[in-house]
Amino acid sequence: MKKLLAGIFALDLLLIAVARRQARPRPVARQRGLLDLNTAHRDELLRLAGLGPFLADRIVENRPYRSKLDLISRRVIPDASYRRISHEIEVVVDVEAPVLRPIAI
Repeated sequence: MKKLLAGIFALDLLLIAVARRQARPRPVARQRGLLDLNTAHRDELLRLAGLGPFLADRIVENRPYRSKLDLISRRVIPDASYRRISHEIEVVVDVEAPVLRPIAI
């Protein structure tokens, strides 16, 4: 009986977490017509001027970003490409989610 109650409690917590995630309003960047680098799909990135499949994949692979300037400081895309898309992108940092970065060993 205790295992059943523990399982139901765990499932309830999971459902609450999923419901909270789905109930969040659209990020501010999307409301302003900007693409959020942390959530934009590859297809959305390909619609930006001057970004091809290679650079779109690099942007996705190097997530998460704290600022759109991370594209330059972390050498994800060239300066010229950044200048072409900088007015179309934004980074919305989710304060509830920790920013995890892989570490080199």
